[in-house]
Amino acid sequence: MATYSSDQQFVELMRPILETGDFELLARHIRREWPNSALRELLFCENEDAVKVALFCLSLTGTMEDCPAIACLLRHNDRFIVNLAENTLWSIWFRAGGDQANCGLRQAVRMMGETRLEEARVLLSRLIHRYPDFAEAYNQRAIVHFLQGNYSKARRDLLEVLRRNPVHYAALAGLGHCYAASGRWEKALAWYERTARVHPGAEGLREAISELNRLIAESRRPDCDRQSQVL
Repeated sequence: MATYSSDQQFVELMRPILETGDFELLARHIRREWPNSALRELLFCENEDAVKVALFCLSLTGTMEDCPAIACLLRHNDRFIVNLAENTLWSIWFRAGGDQANCGLRQAVRMMGETRLEEARVLLSRLIHRYPDFAEAYNQRAIVHFLQGNYSKARRDLLEVLRRNPVHYAALAGLGHCYAASGRWEKALAWYERTARVHPGAEGLREAISELNRLIAESRRPDCDRQSQVL
């Protein structure tokens, strides 16, 4: 296992391998020399270059165990680090099921991209039956249900995601989407606010919260107030 005396030395040790652009070589080196526990510690150092390199390393070798630490960086003040943390989480989530499950998940996502929603739903259901702990399979099936207008089924799958992966900010936001699509604005707002506690800079989140607050405030006005505005 490699050792380093400073965060900057870690960056210098990793730089030559990063510059090769050979991700397979990099992943082998990380697995051999840098345990994930050491990379997690580097996520909270003051050297932002070391944080970025550690995140990139975890995008190749990280596991679900690493996700709570990585998710902390979704609240970082450096947008580049936030984006890296997002990408690292998605990389881990999509390969957390094992080789066969991961391959099936990618196939289902391709089907969704081709609007073959029912085929994707059937495949994802098979994956969930075979790999019941694979959180991302539930999340992708929830997306299919949502696109098919089956909001209650989508909500059930999203809750299953969160039981297995509490920091899955997209599942939190997905519950907000489901309630918003059903016209249940206060429920939607509550889930968007929970999303904001995990990932305050999530795309479109601030706008969604603002719009829901407007709709809720409008719905609480007396009828005469609303009618006077129309007039």
